[in-house]
Amino acid sequence: MPPFRTRARLDSLHACRPRSSVGVPGARPVCRVERFFALCISRVHALYVPVYVPVNPTQQRLADRVRELTEEVIAGTDYFLVEVQVRGHKGTRVVEVYVDSETEMGHDDLARVSKELGFLLDVEDVVDGSYKLELSSPGIKRPLMLPEQYRKNVGRTLRVRFEDEDDEEIVVGDLTDADDEMIELELPSAERLQLPYAAITQARIELPW
Repeated sequence: MPPFRTRARLDSLHACRPRSSVGVPGARPVCRVERFFALCISRVHALYVPVYVPVNPTQQRLADRVRELTEEVIAGTDYFLVEVQVRGHKGTRVVEVYVDSETEMGHDDLARVSKELGFLLDVEDVVDGSYKLELSSPGIKRPLMLPEQYRKNVGRTLRVRFEDEDDEEIVVGDLTDADDEMIELELPSAERLQLPYAAITQARIELPW
């Protein structure tokens, strides 16, 4: 491969050839190097333009209604709703519902909630076309989202990412307490760290393997 002729390239770029500036008072010639760097800068800016992905209104409407019906089904029990997600398009939609309990949930409990929720979804014809309902408990690999989940896992080791002023930090510690406002972790140094939920960006159970 022939070596880069950097000097020759720069020399040729600096060989400014005036562009037409007829009719533009005070205009000065623009050389090749200026055009080159202007093009590079414009391309870099184009790469970092933030892209806003709008929420699908149909999926949001479905998720809101599924959430309402799930709350009706589990009312009066010790179950609580964690999250509802709707994926796919008409005829191939997947409705994912995550429920949890401060006590253990068995397969029979999940099956009963799923059956009642599916009945309501069909009676009200909430989902247009065929769909698949998947109802489960979050499991230990999913992030903790609600105070009830933290209380359920007191005594476990958590990996918590949180915002500290302008920085983001990650700590691993034993969850010693959790109320409606904050959690308390005991770090390996024996230090106690209290974190309000508003500062936590993600928390997961730290698995021993």
